[in-house]
Amino acid sequence: YGGGYGGGGAAPAYYGGSVVGAAASALAYAGLPVPAGWQQARGQPPPRAESAQEALQAAQASQAKALQSLQSAQAAQALATQRSRSEGLAVWHNPRSLPGRPLYERFVAAWSAVPDKSMRLAFHGSAEANMAAICREGLDPRRRAGQAMGPGEYFGHSMAVSHGYCKGGRHMLVFAVLLDRSGLTADQPGAHGQGVSVINKPEHQL
Repeated sequence: YGGGYGGGGAAPAYYGGSVVGAAASALAYAGLPVPAGWQQARGQPPPRAESAQEALQAAQASQAKALQSLQSAQAAQALATQRSRSEGLAVWHNPRSLPGRPLYERFVAAWSAVPDKSMRLAFHGSAEANMAAICREGLDPRRRAGQAMGPGEYFGHSMAVSHGYCKGGRHMLVFAVLLDRSGLTADQPGAHGQGVSVINKPEHQL
């Protein structure tokens, strides 16, 4: 669902419609700020997404350890570069991922069609120059490179995993990804929340 975190006054995270409530809960659990407008959104599930939201909330429980890693010394040290500790992290909800918008509708349609409706909150690092396009259109399969674990887009289970791919930028994307095998190239848990998921279908990424 496109999401991201930014340091200090920078604009930052991208969260999407069907999972706004679960994302807000996850952010609060991790000690990160929740956008002011989300309080109302959490009490009003988006259209046609109640069951999707419930599924993500269930998946959130299994992600507790990974989310805790956001507060770990390793993640804090990596993200503290050129940023004061007191500034914290800002969160931006990507309007392109709201109900009624193409990215959201594509994701919900894919979720409805797969047998395994498990989701995961995951992180994706990219250069600053790519952020606006990714928020508008999602990740572009034509720009895949490396692919050490197979074809697809790569998502870290913690911010520390994805930080290096930001290439010095101050923003990081946050996605909800489907874990159905039809779009899952690899899913490696890793130790201490340092796992990686590789998702080969753009419609399985929001």
